[in-house]
Amino acid sequence: EQLRSAVGECDVGRVARLLNFSEDPREALLSIRDEDGRSLAQMVADSDRNKEGRVGVMSLLIDNGADVDEGDFYGNTAYIRASANADEALLALMRQKTKHS
Repeated sequence: EQLRSAVGECDVGRVARLLNFSEDPREALLSIRDEDGRSLAQMVADSDRNKEGRVGVMSLLIDNGADVDEGDFYGNTAYIRASANADEALLALMRQKTKHS
C-alpha cells in the first residue's frame, strides 16, 4: 500500500526507497492493482501530478520490470493512457526504455 501511495503522489525518492527495500521489486510491481485493474505504470500515466515526478517514477517502474503494455480490465495500457493524455515526456521515456518506437 505504501508503494501504491508513493506512486500515486509521483514521489520519486519514496518510490526508489520502497523498491530498494523490496525483496522482489518486480513481484511488488506486478501484484499491485486498483479497482479497475490498472497497474502502477498506468496510474502514473493517468496522473495529473508534476511532469518530472511522473517521468522519474515511470523510469523507476520500467527499470524494475513494469510492463507498459500490460492492460487493465478494459484493455488500456500505460502507453495507451500516456498517448490519450498527450504526455510527450512519458511517451518519449517509454519509447526509449521499451520496444515502442
